[in-house]
Amino acid sequence: MCARWVRYTCETIREPRFQKKHGGYRRVWKRQQFERTSRPLPLDGSAIIWTPQPEQRVHVQGTVRTFGDTRVVSLFLVNEEDPKTKSKDSALIYQPELIVDSSDGAAIFQRRQTAPLACDPEDRLMAMLYRHRVEFAFGHDVAVAAERDPV
Repeated sequence: MCARWVRYTCETIREPRFQKKHGGYRRVWKRQQFERTSRPLPLDGSAIIWTPQPEQRVHVQGTVRTFGDTRVVSLFLVNEEDPKTKSKDSALIYQPELIVDSSDGAAIFQRRQTAPLACDPEDRLMAMLYRHRVEFAFGHDVAVAAERDPV
């Protein structure tokens, strides 16, 4: 697994090209990219907790559930930076990304199973409307790009 994110910090640059006409220097936003790769994570049903860069207070947390011979893995990139200790903008993370693959190169995304006889009328309607759509992964307020084995 690989975790990536960006932070922006506002800094005063003391260079002639950033000097204001009436003295002082301009503040500019500086972009910092962070990227860390983990060792293989266990899929034994225990909670997943990985801290790619402790000083950034960014963690990957997740769970593994087993349904028959299939494992369903939920992963979240969590920002625990306290905006009260820094400026609010500097405490946020931008362009978050988690890249997940198997250690042996095997396909890890399979068609998501849906309950065929949902009790809720809206769930039944959605299941009928999207019955020909295949879902391999989904995000919570984020986009997901799932690449599957071409076979």
